[in-house]
Amino acid sequence: NNFKAAKNLNRRSLDDLSMAMQNARSDAKLRRKEELMSYGAANYSEGVTL
Repeated sequence: NNFKAAKNLNRRSLDDLSMAMQNARSDAKLRRKEELMSYGAANYSEGVTL
């Protein structure tokens, strides 16, 4: 089963791979932004400024 997955991965084009990596990076950035925003909102509701 792992061999089959590896074969599928090898068949993938380099473009697909780099696109997936870019998507992962932007997802991480988005999550980080959301974390910071919710952190800021929590502090704001407590009357604390960053």
